[in-house]
Amino acid sequence: MLMKRIVGLAVFAITVLFALPAFGNQLEEGQELYKIKKYSEAEHTFRQILEKEPENSQAAYYLGLTLLEQDKFKEAEGLFQKDYEKNPTQDLVKIGLARAYMGQEQLDKAKVALDEAQEVNPDNAEVYYYRGVLGAHHKDYKAAAESLEKAIKLEPNHAYAHYHAGLAYNLLKRPDKMLEHFQAFLKLAPDAPEAQKVRTVLRSAR
Repeated sequence: MLMKRIVGLAVFAITVLFALPAFGNQLEEGQELYKIKKYSEAEHTFRQILEKEPENSQAAYYLGLTLLEQDKFKEAEGLFQKDYEKNPTQDLVKIGLARAYMGQEQLDKAKVALDEAQEVNPDNAEVYYYRGVLGAHHKDYKAAAESLEKAIKLEPNHAYAHYHAGLAYNLLKRPDKMLEHFQAFLKLAPDAPEAQKVRTVLRSAR
């Protein structure tokens, strides 16, 4: 009789366990969708998680990233700002906030957010990558190239740091450096949307 009760309880526990929503797995599913650039599906997944777990900071952070990729900058700003208030020492959140500001052409605010991110983590390649992009926005291509070189030093396989460095060096009339970075970009991201344009530039430079 006791054994039957134990078995019955075990079956009940297993049933309940499988009936519970697997937020860990759902989070991984959303992250994978984001990774393969299915941003709309990823957004839907992260919103589902947040409906059940409003304080799930990882889901909120990745939802912000998916919104950035879909040019929903204002909503992304709100998410990152909320997370920023909870995690004032989180460099990734500050970078996300900087990207949201950049998307809205609020470049001074973006610079402040990147300054704060760099202060928290001076070894984060993304800080220097977005500093480079920001420098290009200001048409300060020398500063852009310097920041992008720092990003590449920290993360040599950062394809888009090479891409933007190539653009900056092209405008600085440094064909040697342009070729170096564009070739690296094509090696790292041969199927990127910008790849064909880069190949055209390289052909004309020969």
